[in-house]
Amino acid sequence: MTFLWPFMKILPENLHEVITDEALCRGPEFMEKLFLYLERKNIFQSVSILVHINSKRQLTTGLVFAALRKLVLKYPLLFLFPTGDEPNITWVPLDKIRFTDVYEVNTDITECFKNENVETKVLNRLSISKRLRLQKPLWKLIYFKHTRWLTFQSAHSFTDGGSVIAYLKEFVESLNDLEEKESVESLFDLKKDRHFLKRGISPSFFSRIEYRPSLLTWLSAVALKAMVTVLPVIVPTFLETSLHNLFFVDRHPVPYSNRSFFESDYLISELSPLNDLRPFFVNIRPMDLKEIVGACRDHGVKLQTYIIIVYVHTVHELYPELYLKKFLKVGVPVSLRNRYRCLESHCSFLGDKGHFDDGFYTFSVKYFLDPFTTFSWQNVRKYHDFLHNTINNPRWVDQFYIANYSLTAESYMDPRLDFKRDDCFLALTNLGHVELLDHGSTGKYQIDDILFAPSSGAVLGTHHMTICSTAKNGLNIGFSDGDRKVIDWSEFRHLFKRNLLGCLYLE
Repeated sequence: MTFLWPFMKILPENLHEVITDEALCRGPEFMEKLFLYLERKNIFQSVSILVHINSKRQLTTGLVFAALRKLVLKYPLLFLFPTGDEPNITWVPLDKIRFTDVYEVNTDITECFKNENVETKVLNRLSISKRLRLQKPLWKLIYFKHTRWLTFQSAHSFTDGGSVIAYLKEFVESLNDLEEKESVESLFDLKKDRHFLKRGISPSFFSRIEYRPSLLTWLSAVALKAMVTVLPVIVPTFLETSLHNLFFVDRHPVPYSNRSFFESDYLISELSPLNDLRPFFVNIRPMDLKEIVGACRDHGVKLQTYIIIVYVHTVHELYPELYLKKFLKVGVPVSLRNRYRCLESHCSFLGDKGHFDDGFYTFSVKYFLDPFTTFSWQNVRKYHDFLHNTINNPRWVDQFYIANYSLTAESYMDPRLDFKRDDCFLALTNLGHVELLDHGSTGKYQIDDILFAPSSGAVLGTHHMTICSTAKNGLNIGFSDGDRKVIDWSEFRHLFKRNLLGCLYLE
């Protein structure tokens, strides 16, 4: 073969094998199937993350087309679509993506979404259920022309918040490196563009980390799957009761009753008002955030548990007659990228080079706040310790594997849909402190602020919070008006912000 060497050297450097159909297909894991179920039933709307572009230059259609096309060709998850029903659901590529299906310019919004009386429902208006019916891409980019905010709204069944942040970082940075292209109807055509693809679909979580269950974990998963197959209603109900007992912190379990535990006023259904919520935002300046983080560090806790306890404290302060005497379930999604070194964090990924491990790499922890839980640093530490002891325990990921192997979304959700009420009081999703590129006064496009809009959905909690911080603009906290018993959300918003600083000095 040595006689071929002179000819091989003149081949294009970017020559690579054509990506096969098999590399662009795979089955979903349990959390992906669960969110797909919620999206198909129209009881979850979309993930919505916004970035503010710090440039006086408006985005042009040609430049957006070029940057979006580069993003789609780099991340095949963006052109995949789910087909089939359990147990045969498969992600397969769409044949085409129309540019107008994934990009929109909004000229109605003229104020920043952090202002008090701005219409924010537009941030949760993308219907994934409708897109599934129409077989359209499960995401959309919306540019708010007057404010230079840009939102990426997507299904949750194929991606998580960390992936969306990475997409937005790469998209904005690409604006600086690409030339405008004349936009055409088709942003992506699988038949014509296959030779541009350099990699297949991102692997699922357990494949990516090369997880190997212990014999006991594997046997538990096999046994549970067999029992669910034989008793598809009884076994998930029994599991729910068993899990209920694990959510108590430093106390003996208490049997469930709607008098002792919080329960939503609404059934888990398409008609639930929790499917149509208005987001609000509170901003904490960098200097104030530094003070809060310093106090948390002094008390040996992390910021997110401090925010949870302050939020619940504020609810009790305004409406002590509502929930003070009840157990309140809290749900905290946790990014598995923070646990495994083989996965890069969206916080440190800057978008100017490399390839991000996009996909759904998130699991959750749940626990009950005891009745009469108000703010004290002792309470913050109590629930902080429970959260972090849970996620640092190897059994937590083992439990995720057992659920992934043995449960279907139908077996988990069918007994609840149109029958039970959501029992999650508060969910908090934390994107953490996100590092951003700073091009200074060069005039280049760059991100200088991030908002994470709380999603709307019938099983996401009556109260839903999101948090995200940047060096330049501090901490942005999102929450929504899911609790109809809160009469004045403006009053709540102001008191919550005041308490975030005021509680620092309480013991």
